[in-house]
Amino acid sequence: MSAIQFAKAAIAQRGKASTEDILTAELRFGFWTSLLDSRYEIMWPKIIADVFPRMATRIDRFPLLYSGGTKQFDATAENILNSN
Repeated sequence: MSAIQFAKAAIAQRGKASTEDILTAELRFGFWTSLLDSRYEIMWPKIIADVFPRMATRIDRFPLLYSGGTKQFDATAENILNSN
């Protein structure tokens, strides 16, 4: 059973309608993190503006999606955490 099917079944079991908002909220964290897997690396640059219309326009602020490495991400995360 896919993550989406699992979420829809859980919603139906509670007797609720499976709206986009409820389905989105029902999907587990693993579903969302799997979308950042290297299998989808080529997909994101093409669709990111449509998927996240209110996202910052400078995509280079998200090096994890484009650098292929975690060192740059770790440094960015550390800068964010220490910016106060």
